[in-house]
Amino acid sequence: MKSIALVILFIYAVFSGFVRPAEKAVLRLRLSGIHTIKGEILVTVFNQANGFPSKTKNAFKILKVPVSSNNQYIEIKDLPFGKYAISAVHDENSNGIMDVNILGIPKERYGASNNARNTFSPPSFDDAAFVFSKPEQVLAFVLK
Repeated sequence: MKSIALVILFIYAVFSGFVRPAEKAVLRLRLSGIHTIKGEILVTVFNQANGFPSKTKNAFKILKVPVSSNNQYIEIKDLPFGKYAISAVHDENSNGIMDVNILGIPKERYGASNNARNTFSPPSFDDAAFVFSKPEQVLAFVLK
């Protein structure tokens, strides 16, 4: 009898709006600074500081999109509302990684949300973080 009452209470809570599933929406990225129309854009979406921006195993979501324009538009669908930081790399040779020189300096263009940049290290999660809270939000940044 208790279990039936709990089920009825749960159903009432869900349909009355008291308990709602996590809202999801579409985040549209507008990336500029792409110089050649070849290769892919590697996008990593982080919902935590741990691993941002390069440890893809810690990323919440990863996308690989063929380059089709100097101003690339990318849709991240079904993204739950929350706090994120995004990094993107123009992988011109489609090898799946950001190529660097012998000193570790990137040879391919890259960027992060909020156009976050550090002089001698990757940008921090806090510098790149933004709140995703609108059903159709647009985020623009430049690959350098």
